[in-house]
Amino acid sequence: MAVRNFWIAADIDGRQTMLEGGPRNKEGGMGITVYQRKEGCIERAVTVSCWEADGELITSVTIDGAWVGEYRTKR
Repeated sequence: MAVRNFWIAADIDGRQTMLEGGPRNKEGGMGITVYQRKEGCIERAVTVSCWEADGELITSVTIDGAWVGEYRTKR
């Protein structure tokens, strides 16, 4: 079984199937943005960025534009 560097699985109310996927190859990364309504407007609430650098896999999280933290592992 092939294992990808990153994978997302989202359970969204109203969908019959999970929203799942990841990059096609080992150099691939991904970006995920969650938007949320605020007083009738739409704002970016959470951003997750995933990439590979020098054999290390990095996942970084920002909330409302402010860096929260990251998770690093060896590939």
